[in-house]
Order: sequence, then structure tokens, then C-alpha cells
Amino acid sequence: MTWFGKQWLYYGPWMFAVLFGLFCVAFYLPLSSKATNNIFYVGLALPCLGWLLLKPNALVLLVRPFGWFFVLIIALSVLDARGVAGLKKALYLLLFFCSCLLLQRRRWDVNALYEVCAWVGVGVLAFITVDWIWIWQNSGKFLRYGRFLGEPINPVHFSLIISSAMIYIWLFRLADTCERRSPWMLSVGLFLLVCAVLLCATVFQSRSTLVGLVLFYVGYLIYRRMIFLGLATLLALGALGALLFFVGVDELLLRRGFSYRLDIWQDAWGRLIAVCGFWTGCGSDEYLFLGRFEHPHSGYFAMLYRSGLFGVLLFFLFALLWSVYVLRVRSKWFLLSLFGWGSLLTTSNGVLTSPQPLWIYFWLPVFMAILDSQRGAVTSYFQERRISCTAQS
Repeated sequence: MTWFGKQWLYYGPWMFAVLFGLFCVAFYLPLSSKATNNIFYVGLALPCLGWLLLKPNALVLLVRPFGWFFVLIIALSVLDARGVAGLKKALYLLLFFCSCLLLQRRRWDVNALYEVCAWVGVGVLAFITVDWIWIWQNSGKFLRYGRFLGEPINPVHFSLIISSAMIYIWLFRLADTCERRSPWMLSVGLFLLVCAVLLCATVFQSRSTLVGLVLFYVGYLIYRRMIFLGLATLLALGALGALLFFVGVDELLLRRGFSYRLDIWQDAWGRLIAVCGFWTGCGSDEYLFLGRFEHPHSGYFAMLYRSGLFGVLLFFLFALLWSVYVLRVRSKWFLLSLFGWGSLLTTSNGVLTSPQPLWIYFWLPVFMAILDSQRGAVTSYFQERRISCTAQS
């Protein structure tokens, strides 16, 4: 092996880990979508593709455990794009999945990297909250936070990424410690987590965050079998909510109503039935809903609108198989993914996208839950790569 080859084997994984972390925090930075995409294309996708093709014989071991996932992602992407153009998005998603796979069994794996990114998100929320309060003191109004580092942001995406980060910290770092100390400590910790997410939703006035929080909260209580403590926490939250209602803080989230969501969905449904066809959908027809909105503001409704019932049934099959596989193991990534599954009800232009914040708060937990459910297959794959490398040496 040449000197360059040895240096790449040593420094390459570290460089890839740094770029993976950079991609996760890039959505906080004042970068254009093109710059963020290039971090993925050049920093993650191309190296990952080269890494996979370096040991093509080992890829056979990924077909059986992940074949259903590969086939459904490709089929959904092709159906969503109405042709082979969808293969590009499918390739991007699959390479992002393989990027997570590449980092497995390394010191700086996805868990370690995402934890760093999660604490960055907490720091961002702390900074924004202080700035938000300062704006209130100077203007006398609680405004929706819409600029960060001098650049306009999407408040919903910011809220979802940060909230997902806080839930990650709770699940992977704090929950077990609280539970070991006492059940009531666990309940208090869960209460504080919900309060933190509610604060985030309030600062950015994001109802999608609330929807995701509800699904996570209910799923967490059932999964952990802590119904009694969960109800106690819920009562405490109810008392807090009543207090905030009497002082008028509830208007921060309610003043914008449903943000035309119901009207948008009604318009999309009417066009789907009357013009396009319920079974096949409308495709990407660039129709402006209510004459002003570019998409249905729901990942699931957008899929129905573009792909019709065929696409919805195919995605339901994906969700069903995913649930069957990941519920076999007690993966914390499954619990985190519940937040993303819930938030998609009222946000996003579909689920199959090029690199977007959706990849961080939805696809990343979904992918990691899949990898958690196939730990034996992942181990076998890396062993085969190592044996192949030793044989060539």
C-alpha cells in the first residue's frame, strides 16, 4: 500500500465525520441551499459512493436486510417524479443512508456526531431566545423569530431541527440518568423537555412542532410503559398551560390560526379529484394553492397530491415494514423519529426531497432506526470488507 493510501485510511474517516457533522449544522448557518447541497454532494455522497464501490463484493450482504428499503425508496421516488428523474432523489437519499452506515462501528459514529450537533442546536435556541426577549422589551411585542445571523430563515424548519435535537439529548443522555435516580426525577425531566420544546415552538410560532411533540410524547409514554407518570406530567403541563392562557401567552401560537392549512388542503383535494385523478395524482404541476402557496404544507398530503393513492399506499407499505423491523429492537432512534413523523402532518412539500432540513429531523432518525434493527447485518458487512481488504493485501 502506498504512503498516500495509508494516510487516506487514517485521516479519511475523520474527514468524513467532520463533513457529516458540518452537513448536520449547515442548516443553522447563513448558507445558500446550493452551498448546503454541495457539502452533501462533494463531502458525503461522492466519498460514500467511492467507499461502497471499493469493495463491491461486500454489497451483496446489504441486499437481504435492506433490500425492501432500497426498492421502496426507488419506487416511491420514481412515482413521485413521474419518471426516471426520481432516481436522482432516490440516489441522494440512499447515499445519505449509506453515509450513516459508513460511520457505524467508528469512534465518531452518527450518535457522537449528532450529539455535538444537538448541543449546537441548544446553544442556537438559547441565543435566539435571549434575542427574542430583547426584541420584545424594545418593541413591546412577541414577534415570530424569522432572522438568524442577519439572514432570513424558515422558522418552522429551525424549530423542528432544534426540537429534534433537544429530544435527542433527552433520549440518549438524560432519560436513563433520571430514571436511575427516581421515577419522579424522570417525570420532572420529561416535563422540562416538553417545556423546552414548547418554548421553541413559541419563539418560532411553529404548530408543526406541537404536532410532532404530541406524537413523540404519546409514543414515549406507551413505549416506556410510564402511563401514570406521563399523566402526572400531563397534569402539570395542563396547569402551566392554564396559567399561560390567563396571562395571554397562548396568543403567540393561536394568533395565526391554522395558517391557511385547512383551506390549502381543501383546494388541493378539489383539484386532485376534479382535474388530476385520485389514483395517479397531479405530479409536480407547479399549481399555486389558493393562488399563492407553492405546496400543500403537509408531507403526506403532498405525496397524495403528486402521486395519488398509489403513492400513498406505497408509502404506507414503507412505513409498515419500517415499523415491523424497528420495533423488534428497542431503538431510541425510533422514539426520536416519532417527532419527525408527526411534524410532517402540517409541514414540508413531500418526503422525498433533495438535501433539506427534513433530512435531519425525519430521515436521519428513520435511517438510524433501520440500522439499529439490523446490527448483525451491519457487523457482517464490515467483517466482509475487512476480510476482503486483508486478502488483497
